Amino acid sequence: MEQHAFTEKDAEFFLSHFAERKVRKRQFLIQPGFVEKYINFVVKGTFKGYVINKEGNEQTILLATDGWWITDLYSYIHKTPATMFVEAIEDSIVLQLNPENEHILRTHSTQFANFFINTMQGGLAATQHRITDGFMLTAEERYKKFAVKYPEFLQRVPQYTVASYLGITTQYLSRIKSKLLKC
Repeated sequence: MEQHAFTEKDAEFFLSHFAERKVRKRQFLIQPGFVEKYINFVVKGTFKGYVINKEGNEQTILLATDGWWITDLYSYIHKTPATMFVEAIEDSIVLQLNPENEHILRTHSTQFANFFINTMQGGLAATQHRITDGFMLTAEERYKKFAVKYPEFLQRVPQYTVASYLGITTQYLSRIKSKLLKC
């Protein structure tokens, strides 16, 4: 993703439009049924975004850690009830931005507007790539790719959440890891 260099004055102006929130481990940032009022930038910590499927199982859709954004974007943009839970995996700090302040920042300068566009495009491209991988790669290939690209998640996220994110059972993930250790 493209880096953005802001002057100290611009960074101060930018950050003045966010609200800091501390989130305890297992605390929800977003819950289904409530309209999402913020996009959340993770300063410190780790989050998972998930739905509960018809069988009552958790299906992890999003993961986010330091320096990433997380929200129910559809709810935030369209002002409709959220469909997912966003839960802290560890004690965390986020910066929350509401639509009014986002608009102020985007109209303040092209640099801020480009920052938001690039951030959203990067997230959309990553999501598209993840969906494509789900159709094109085996479970083992998905795990290997995930482990190489996001090693920090393997240290900070429970195995059942990683398995859910990869679309496999925890037991199958254990078999994959065991097989890879033997190689």
